Amino acid sequence: MQVLHPVARKEPVNKTIGVVKRLTKMLSRCVQQEEMDKILDEWRIYASDEEIKEEWSVEKQPDEDVLQWKNIDAYWGNILCLNDINVGKKRYYLSKIVKAALCLSHGQAPVERGFFVNKRMMSDRARMAQTTIVGLRLIKDSVKKENVSETVITKEMINFYMEAYFKYKAELLENESKEKKLDNVKKVPECVQKTTQDELHSLKYNVDSAHKLIEEGNKRLENALKRKSFADVAAAQALITEGNKRLKTS
Repeated sequence: MQVLHPVARKEPVNKTIGVVKRLTKMLSRCVQQEEMDKILDEWRIYASDEEIKEEWSVEKQPDEDVLQWKNIDAYWGNILCLNDINVGKKRYYLSKIVKAALCLSHGQAPVERGFFVNKRMMSDRARMAQTTIVGLRLIKDSVKKENVSETVITKEMINFYMEAYFKYKAELLENESKEKKLDNVKKVPECVQKTTQDELHSLKYNVDSAHKLIEEGNKRLENALKRKSFADVAAAQALITEGNKRLKTS
C-alpha cells in the first residue's frame, strides 16, 4: 500500500514495479489477469510523468517552513483526471488498482469505530430496522464531516421530522396500551385468588356458626326435657333448625 504514496514515485521504477505487481495480484478480483501488463506500463508512465505537480501532494503551512502531505485520495484524484490527446485517460487500468486499494481499511480503527457507533445507537433500541441504523449513520457522518451551522433546513426535512415524530409517539402509545392490558391480565388471577380466599373464610364462618347453634340447641333441648318445659323445648328446636339450615346453605 505504501507504493501509492507520492514519495514512492521518487524511487527507482525497477524497485517499485515489483511492489505494484504484487499489489495487483492481491487485488485480482478487481482486475483481469491480462490487464497486468497494461497496469505496469501505466505505472512506468506515472513514475516519469512531468504533468504531475508537486503541489498535488504537499502544501506549505502558513507562517511555517514545514511541508505537509495532502490526503492521498486527493492526490490520486488529480492524477487520474489527467487525459491523453490520443487515448483519453492516461491511467485507465492503473486507476482500478488505486481505487480498490484506497477503499481498503487501513488498520482496524475505522472498522472498530463503526461498530462502536452502531452499538451506541442500538443500546435499548435493539428492535431498530437495518434501514433505520443506516439512516442514523448517514446523519451522524454528515454532521461530523460538514459544518452543522451551515446545514440548510428545508421544508421537506421538517416534514420528514414531523412524520417520524408522530410515528414514534403513536408507537409509544400503542406499547403503553399493550403494557396496561398485560398488567390487567396479570391482576385477574390475583383478584380471583383473593375472592376464593374470602369465600372460603365466609364458608368456614357459616359452618362454625351452624355447628355452634346445633350444639347450643341440643344442650337446651336436653335441659328442657329434664325440666319438662315445653317453651324451652320449642326454643331449642328453633336453634337446631337454624343451624341445620345454615349447614345446607353453606
